[in-house]
Amino acid sequence: FSSESYQEKSFTDGHIVVQLGEGGKEHALATHFPCSCIRDEEMITLLSNDNKVEASRDQCDQKVHSKDKYSVFYIDTVGGKDTKSKKLFINTVFKTFKYLRVYGEKGITVEEALKRDGRFLDLGNFELFNIKDNFHTKPKEKVDGLHEKKFKICLPRAAGSQSEINDKISAVLQQRGTSVTGGNIEEISKRLREQYPDLKRLMESRFSGLGSYEKALDLRREDFGKIEGTFSEVHRIMKMLELGKSVCKVIVEGKVEGTGFVLFDNFILTNAHLFIDCIEERKLTEDVYFTFDYVEPLPHAKYHYFKLADRDICYNNDDLDYAIVQIEPRSTPDQLEVPPGLLKKFGKKPANGHGCILGHPGGALKKMDPICIIEKENREQAVISSIGNHRDDWFVLYAIKNGLKKEPFADVVTYNSFMYHGASGSPVFDVCGRVFGLHTAGFHYEFNNSKHRLIEFAQPVRNIFKDFETRGNPYLEELFETSQVDMKMRRLERLNLPLNDIL
Repeated sequence: FSSESYQEKSFTDGHIVVQLGEGGKEHALATHFPCSCIRDEEMITLLSNDNKVEASRDQCDQKVHSKDKYSVFYIDTVGGKDTKSKKLFINTVFKTFKYLRVYGEKGITVEEALKRDGRFLDLGNFELFNIKDNFHTKPKEKVDGLHEKKFKICLPRAAGSQSEINDKISAVLQQRGTSVTGGNIEEISKRLREQYPDLKRLMESRFSGLGSYEKALDLRREDFGKIEGTFSEVHRIMKMLELGKSVCKVIVEGKVEGTGFVLFDNFILTNAHLFIDCIEERKLTEDVYFTFDYVEPLPHAKYHYFKLADRDICYNNDDLDYAIVQIEPRSTPDQLEVPPGLLKKFGKKPANGHGCILGHPGGALKKMDPICIIEKENREQAVISSIGNHRDDWFVLYAIKNGLKKEPFADVVTYNSFMYHGASGSPVFDVCGRVFGLHTAGFHYEFNNSKHRLIEFAQPVRNIFKDFETRGNPYLEELFETSQVDMKMRRLERLNLPLNDIL
């Protein structure tokens, strides 16, 4: 070209691609690649690009050393593990080459070499994977041992990526417990017939040896027959299985596991104590996942999960111990809708009778536990009768009697259940399938530095809504304004019905 023609076609270094060698595009060099590392008679081709291909450098006058002072290595333009969704280079023109040839003075790190190169984007916490010997090189390692070796860039899984979340959820899902799963009527009936003797023995063992308490509660053998009969009716079992679709396992990442259920729309009701260490200014500080349909052990489980829609949380961590959070309207990754809410199934707190809890005790498969409600006036005797040899210890008796008279135990629903840790936040149903309680915790006493569980309790859902009302919770009002629940509540309000009648 003439001098004039050359000036017309000139570009800055940031727009020039340097091709090394003849023929196919095997290697691309940085514009500042040291000439001492290029063999004699190797062909250099300069290609221009309208878009920027290389970041500007401050070391334009950098001294060129002899080639023995450098380590030269090759980066495959096809990325390695977990790079499919990540852009590696400033310009995609480098994808037309096989390798980018990179250099670094011996003694500097891999991270420094790639940053100075100028053709790479900020890779964060990357690794170099040696294509030949399968070794990994960390960013802070020296370039000295990389000479003439070929590598692929590997990245960590993105935070919250699909594969990472699946791994986390699979890790906490346990392969134990009896699943509550849908199926044909014959199979359900067969299982129930097989389990009746065990259920009967379990219920009898809970209330055996109660003496006067057994008479007070009138828990005769026919009562166990009633429980057996109540939960052996297939239509009732089918109803519970259907309602159970709205019950989920709550996984607070790195913290605890519990249970929750869909309240309405895409809002979950559970216990506030699950989030006790991860709330700041009414915001959740940890990731939380909500797993539905975890009814079969891994690897056969076909669960699906939802993520938080945002980190806002409406909660009362005092006596009522409830929390409401909003989840995404569709699951990840299968895009299933949130199951129906159970608010329309809410019922009054029963004074006595039978019930059933659906939850994930111990982080296990979803389980059902038929319960017998302990009347308020018989609560104290029930607890005393269950403490065995300690029933004559006046200190223990005093602690129990005073504890039962205090909140939050004064107005809760009490019962015996095997649903311990992990079942907090489970819905408690009556025999008609109405939700009357939020399974919360158990009454216990400490003896010889160990805790002894006595009876479990649930917070009445009516009390939870009373708390909403008395607090004038603006967050709740905002939720109701955008939900179908608001319409129902307003219609009832126009009829001047008290909250007791609404529930």
